[in-house]
Amino acid sequence: MITEEEATTHWCPYIRIVIVPPGAVWAGSIYTNRGEKFTPQACNCIASRCMKWRPGSNIDCGYCGIAE
Repeated sequence: MITEEEATTHWCPYIRIVIVPPGAVWAGSIYTNRGEKFTPQACNCIASRCMKWRPGSNIDCGYCGIAE
């Protein structure tokens, strides 16, 4: 389990369509732009705002229900 804040820094596996800016190369869940890797904010987990989010025993933690 991870905190919601930490979850929002991870790529969401449901993301399938991304508009790639000029000069970038789509590589699965990661953009590569001039050698620097990053995940666009729009592709990150939305945690408890997602229907797949499952709360943990600690109110601040949870996990992605895809893992079930």
